[in-house]
Amino acid sequence: MSNLGLLNVPYSGTSKSRKEVFTMTSELVQDYWLNYKPATQTVRVWIRTAASGWQLVNELPAEKAVYVADMLRNEKPIFWITGNKALHTREEPPGEEET
Repeated sequence: MSNLGLLNVPYSGTSKSRKEVFTMTSELVQDYWLNYKPATQTVRVWIRTAASGWQLVNELPAEKAVYVADMLRNEKPIFWITGNKALHTREEPPGEEET
């Protein structure tokens, strides 16, 4: 698990920025499962982490789920940020190549 630490957050309506300190826990995504529902044309996105096990991330329209599917298939490592309930990528390990 890691701490994201400082984040630059722009002030609303201005070009200035401020640093906001907060803590969020990130969990390495170990596996994923996508479930397409033809009746609603939606995709359920499930992930598995060591700390939390299997959990439903979201149910998205099929046309938007393709972006999440692409990220899960092609980007490594991927982390589940528990504080804002979002998937994030990080730098690839040395030697990792795009295929």
